[in-house]
Amino acid sequence: MIISEVRVCSLDDVRRLGRLIYTYRGKAIALFYHDGKVYAFDNRCPHMGFPLSRGSIENGILTCEWHHARFDLESGCSFDVWADDARVYRVRVVDGDVYVEIPDLDVEDRARILRRLRKGLEHGVQLLIAKALVSAIYSGLDVDEIYRASIGWAMERNIAWGGGSTFIVSTRNIQGYLDSKGLITSLLRGLSILSGEASDRAQRPVLDTLAGSSTSLPRLKSWLRHFAEVRDSFGIEVILASMAFHGYGIRDIAEVFFSVATDHYLSDGHVVDFANKAFQYLEAILGKPDPNVLRSLALLLAEGRRYEESHEWRHPVDLVEIVDEESGRLAEVFRSGGDPIDPREVAGLVINGDPRSIAKGITGFLEKDFDPRDVALGVALAGAQRIAMFSSSNEIGDWLTVLHTFSYANAIYQVVKRAASHEVFRGVYHGALKIYLDRFLNIPPFKIPNGSPGESKEKLLKSLVDLLNRRYMIDDVAYVVADYIANGYEDEDLLRTICRSVAREDADFHTMQMLDAGISIYRDLRSDAHRKIVLIAMARYIASQAPTDRRTSQVADIALKLHMGQSLHSD
Repeated sequence: MIISEVRVCSLDDVRRLGRLIYTYRGKAIALFYHDGKVYAFDNRCPHMGFPLSRGSIENGILTCEWHHARFDLESGCSFDVWADDARVYRVRVVDGDVYVEIPDLDVEDRARILRRLRKGLEHGVQLLIAKALVSAIYSGLDVDEIYRASIGWAMERNIAWGGGSTFIVSTRNIQGYLDSKGLITSLLRGLSILSGEASDRAQRPVLDTLAGSSTSLPRLKSWLRHFAEVRDSFGIEVILASMAFHGYGIRDIAEVFFSVATDHYLSDGHVVDFANKAFQYLEAILGKPDPNVLRSLALLLAEGRRYEESHEWRHPVDLVEIVDEESGRLAEVFRSGGDPIDPREVAGLVINGDPRSIAKGITGFLEKDFDPRDVALGVALAGAQRIAMFSSSNEIGDWLTVLHTFSYANAIYQVVKRAASHEVFRGVYHGALKIYLDRFLNIPPFKIPNGSPGESKEKLLKSLVDLLNRRYMIDDVAYVVADYIANGYEDEDLLRTICRSVAREDADFHTMQMLDAGISIYRDLRSDAHRKIVLIAMARYIASQAPTDRRTSQVADIALKLHMGQSLHSD
């Protein structure tokens, strides 16, 4: 950064007037004379851009006239957490003239951006977080630094991995479809959720690892399974943190964790889904195991509600017994890799079969040496099909039921790709039978439209955006998507439109799960017919949740206008 020292006025002028404004290359600098000294500020209040030159000074404190934000004249530090710190410039007085050191480029450095982000997270100030995001993206800071800083901050606190962290990792997974404004708004939403979860929580306590032990991975897995069964969260923390301490890789740790996490279907699938996002964070963003992230999974594993504790898994058909019978054969029939199988064949079995035929059919696919990854993908496709065929005669809240199942099925598929083992594959049976349990939500089924060619791509995409501006256009969006696909237009433009439509909403983490899971399996499906099911499922679910108040988008707009130097206080 180049800094220019500029003569701005005489000492007599600023002493006589008390304050004056000097403009340097379009930037207004406010000079104040107080208690025998000269101070130089960026004239735009860091809160919302009001001219600080119109403020008042008393006892070394500058107060903005608009929202009464207060600043130390010496440092620019704010006495109000919501206001942010003001930018000040070094002043020298030489031979009766006042000189100010002014950076030629007004680019915030990395440390300042991350301090502002942390302050916003700790105090729950959404506008501060938004300003940090805008500065990061427009200064060219690697956005992964934001992901690492924010999740790292949360993991220092004694919380379980939750919706905020999941939202943030999902945003990272789809960010290629977002423009700058969409990325800022989506991240701001996720960071606001994260702040609400973690800002008032105590620091995570120090934990001793098994530093003097050379315990093998199989033994650690057996201990983890025991501690999970007796719901001992502290024991689980020790095992997970110790695996990181002893240098085990992310894939080894994932295989151990998910082998135990799939002993039961836990908490409507949230445990596996959240943990999948945690391991995606470790792999794609952090690049190494992190003890705090792993420890955040302990409460999920220990406190998750188990499927055998619910009536629907026991009566009128004992699904737990069926899972136990078939998964008991996995050690014999499971192997990594194998022949490809059409996911539609697996999905058809899951959608149309009874519980026993579904479970036996899945085992049969493995006996025929079909690739377990394709089998898991087919189950995830069936989960998407439940959403695509969701009946609008159901209550609006029932969308969450099919969303949880689909999100779980996608997570298991991602886990099988990452760390395949016969123990982990047990979760595929859970996903398939949960899809069976959701069958009543397809009565009567929504008939997936064939679509009609003829309309232009631009008009169809505009129609989709317009429908998402209105409430409950759930079936209408399906017809638009089907028409788009029938025309053979590029799917990437459709996905980009869907993602940017979600980014403008005050979406909850469930909507982001739908978007992330849908795109994840869409990328791995090879057939246009399969992809159509996923695209319609995504559009229908998003339409069930839109529009929202879009308050997050409005805060992002304020931060963007401030960054661009636009006035918020004048017409």
